[in-house]
Amino acid sequence: MNRRTVLGLATVFALSACQKAPVEEKKAPKQTYKEKPLIPTDWDPHEMYTEYLANGTGIEFAGPDNRPMAFIAFDTQCSWCMRLMIQTRPLQQYINFVWLPVAVLNPHSEMQGAAILSSLDRALMLERHEAQFGNEGIRGLNTEAMVVPWAAREAVWTNTRIFRRSAARVVPFGVMKDANGEYQAIHSGMKTKELAALFGIKYE
Repeated sequence: MNRRTVLGLATVFALSACQKAPVEEKKAPKQTYKEKPLIPTDWDPHEMYTEYLANGTGIEFAGPDNRPMAFIAFDTQCSWCMRLMIQTRPLQQYINFVWLPVAVLNPHSEMQGAAILSSLDRALMLERHEAQFGNEGIRGLNTEAMVVPWAAREAVWTNTRIFRRSAARVVPFGVMKDANGEYQAIHSGMKTKELAALFGIKYE
């Protein structure tokens, strides 16, 4: 090996040593979301129940007058609200579920809720809304050609204010009193058997 070759090899090794080692690409930490409780920790069931009883405007279905009451805030644009409504149907002869429209999801919520409240037959209008819920874009009643009274629109916002003041956050959400006079929450995803158990009703 001659002197020129040795010098050439030395230069190559020197240049290699000067090159920075490849930097490992750091992956961004996986983002995690804290799961919210089904029942808000600051929820005030007494305020929700008494305020809806005194000042709420809702939809009731026919049944015996002496049924215990359950107040459920719902948004007309909420698919989970429609699902809960279906689960309550087998219990309507035992429990007076009062459905109170609130406006929390989008502009259709106020007008549809008000259209239902201003109807001569609110229960029938709510059923009509549910039947049309699959309408693309609108989800339920088309209120564009309807004349909706201001008082009915204000009633929707009164329901909404009560919902907010009690610290409820997600629809559907409701309150009832059990046989011991204790307040119990009604929330999204509940099944008929769970609802019956709250009231001490046997349901198979």
